[in-house]
Amino acid sequence: MTAATQANLHTADVGTQITVTFRDQDEAALDISTATARVLSLEKPDGSVIERTLIPVGDGSDGVARYTLAAGDLDTDGRWRLQGRVAFAGGLVYHSHVIPLRVWPNNPAS
Repeated sequence: MTAATQANLHTADVGTQITVTFRDQDEAALDISTATARVLSLEKPDGSVIERTLIPVGDGSDGVARYTLAAGDLDTDGRWRLQGRVAFAGGLVYHSHVIPLRVWPNNPAS
């Protein structure tokens, strides 16, 4: 389980940070410092998915991870969905809730 920040995003935005906090079944922060994979999946309006690596904020013991949007990530306006995933040795995998996200078009002159 997780929480994530939401922002007012536009196509071609670069540098916006998406932050996900992973929590266990008791809603306590999940220590992700030893995770073997930390992934942010971004589902575009057409259903295609891109995956990006989440980086722990601090030492990861508080369950907080972040991805900074790069050029080309938000290439389409519309309704997106995002979900975080962490995996650990031994096969444990935790997923966040699916978070809806609206990406707005830019003014054609910008």
